[in-house]
Amino acid sequence: VALTGRGGARVDAGFREKGGEDLARAGEAGAGAPHEREAALLALALCLHDEGDLRRAAAGYAECAGRARGLGATAIEGACSLLAALIAIQHGELGEAFAELRAASALLVGEDRLLASTLLGAVRRLSTGDARETRALPSACSPRTMAIVRLLDAVPDGSALAALGPLVEGDTLGRFTLRALEVVLGERSWVHAEGALVVGPEGRWFRFLHGESQSFAR
Repeated sequence: VALTGRGGARVDAGFREKGGEDLARAGEAGAGAPHEREAALLALALCLHDEGDLRRAAAGYAECAGRARGLGATAIEGACSLLAALIAIQHGELGEAFAELRAASALLVGEDRLLASTLLGAVRRLSTGDARETRALPSACSPRTMAIVRLLDAVPDGSALAALGPLVEGDTLGRFTLRALEVVLGERSWVHAEGALVVGPEGRWFRFLHGESQSFAR
């Protein structure tokens, strides 16, 4: 499951049907390739996610992650954690999203790991109001992935999401990412006018534009 779309799952008319067939075949005694049942569970949860049934999708990811963990299927477990984090972001549950993204960052490799760590930084900034960080990206990344990560590094700047849309068109995970960030940023009413007061998720902090973040609890 990749934001770049290289080998990534594409949810279309035949995707759910194939997932059901794979799940039935894997359920037969002694049948199916290694981890085929877990891959099929992940595919069906992706379909629910795409349809907007986030409660059942989250339950599907949790079941799939648990099974994958028991089998040592780290790629599938990491994908489930990353996708579950996107649902948590969309629900404004940033603490849960942070935990899922930390797990995904430890399990995934390559550009998938880069995506998870990038989203981890975005969730941290959404929670604390900290400014974005400038960092060096791996030279092995494709130019398109670098562009996507640079835009995600700009969150919570809502203007970055408008530029992100065309880059992730056709990528299921990219679409889920964009949808989750649009929801949480829209609900938090991020404003970029001169002198604006910016309030963080769940009212945990506030700051005047370009000022330092202040904790409401403090």
